Amino acid sequence: MTLLGFGALRSGVAARRSDGAIVDLSHLGAMYEQPTLMGVLSSGAGEWDRMRAAVDSAPLADPAAASTPLLPITPGDYVDFYACEYHAARLARKFRPGQLELPPAWKYQPLGYRGCASTVVVTGSPVFRPAGWTANGFGPTEELDVEVELGLVVGAGNERGHAVPPSSALTHLFGVVLLNDWSARDIQRFESVPLGPHIGKSFCTSISPWVVPIDLLPDLDTSLSLSIDGQVVSRTHPRYLSWSPAELYAQVTVGGAATRPGDLIGTGTISGPTAGTEGSLIESGVPFLADGQTATISSDELGSVEGRVAPCPTTAP
Repeated sequence: MTLLGFGALRSGVAARRSDGAIVDLSHLGAMYEQPTLMGVLSSGAGEWDRMRAAVDSAPLADPAAASTPLLPITPGDYVDFYACEYHAARLARKFRPGQLELPPAWKYQPLGYRGCASTVVVTGSPVFRPAGWTANGFGPTEELDVEVELGLVVGAGNERGHAVPPSSALTHLFGVVLLNDWSARDIQRFESVPLGPHIGKSFCTSISPWVVPIDLLPDLDTSLSLSIDGQVVSRTHPRYLSWSPAELYAQVTVGGAATRPGDLIGTGTISGPTAGTEGSLIESGVPFLADGQTATISSDELGSVEGRVAPCPTTAP
């Protein structure tokens, strides 16, 4: 059987196979009895190979346990990049009309910001509409958006002060998930000069429950679709990214920062050059999300990640 990814059940680590079966790997030892992949991620490539070899003969998981997705990792850090030129240029025209579409540094290095690891959630978790300051005062965002991204899951970290070059970066990445970095565009627009996004991004990042080993996706070759309430509004592809996974990971470490197992790296919104390939609503002209709506990102290889918008719980600054 073809392996499609690793995740976690309440009973422990599990795998998803191409025949549709979800198998339980908790019999492999104590580190597999945890309801996340964290113990396995920190164990190294030898243990990862053992885990993969066990998938075909592993017992089927309990159907009730397999029906409830769990967050497969507990990221200590989350970095979100801005690695697609089509998206970056379109957003610049909307946020900073008449100015440079791309900052001078963009062509020389991947640009990104430190996200909020504590609000990384698994698919199906509610997405609470955030409140914050906009040009019209304080209140719930009126421009709730999605971002079609891939998330890179760190396996073997690096030590502080020891940068990892792109040539060896992939040995530090365990796998790939679908990622939706939900965005409050009116809050983001108001707060992002001269610094980057903060409240407009920190409220929720959703990921898919199955981490696909990165070597199973050569060149990240997977088509991505974005649906709102079941209606496909765009289709895009990771080939539109301007920077590779190896380059993104290397950039995280180039200044001497350490990474740890389970850390998460977002590619940034993946958008193409033509209508219907946009990775966010603000680019496509599709209306921003209303309470009760559901956004879903899907991929044949990576599964899906979805979230339903819940009303804003904040009433005052």
